[in-house]
Amino acid sequence: MKIILISLLISLSCLAEYKVSVFLGKEADAKYKADMDYPFGIEFDSKGNMYVVEYDGSCVDVLSDKGEFTKLGGDGSRNFAVENGPIKNAKFNGLHNVIIDAEDNVYVTDTFNNVLRRYDPKTGTISNFVGGKVGFSGDGGQAKSSAWNQLYCAAWNTDKSKIYIADLKNNRVRCVDFKTGIV
Repeated sequence: MKIILISLLISLSCLAEYKVSVFLGKEADAKYKADMDYPFGIEFDSKGNMYVVEYDGSCVDVLSDKGEFTKLGGDGSRNFAVENGPIKNAKFNGLHNVIIDAEDNVYVTDTFNNVLRRYDPKTGTISNFVGGKVGFSGDGGQAKSSAWNQLYCAAWNTDKSKIYIADLKNNRVRCVDFKTGIV
């Protein structure tokens, strides 16, 4: 009897209707207007700002907690520019994922440049945090001098002391200790 009741409840919950709407986009009915080219990764900082990375657009965008949309960096080209400098001059190649640390620094997987890049919103600068060379090397050493082959997704562990990164073409998930910078 319990199994039948549970099955019936599950079946009824599947009949519920949900309304889907455009939150951020160029459509006329979008809540917030934004011109993006393949938005791929989304994350929120502690202030409620939404960061979006564009895969084909190769841009890092932010929708502020006040509803203002800004392209922070990237110009739509698939390239690399600015290793340590203003994000407004940066260029990216195949952004896939975005994560944010406890201090609201933003990290983006710049997949085809083989680098995890760190954006500091307080200073407006972007820098390489992990990788930057294609290949496989650096385990046991500093993350900045390690080699990767297409970083796709990154995620924090529960206390944000380690970043786990999918290193696609090396068929591995690698770990970077946030405090020491060791892969």
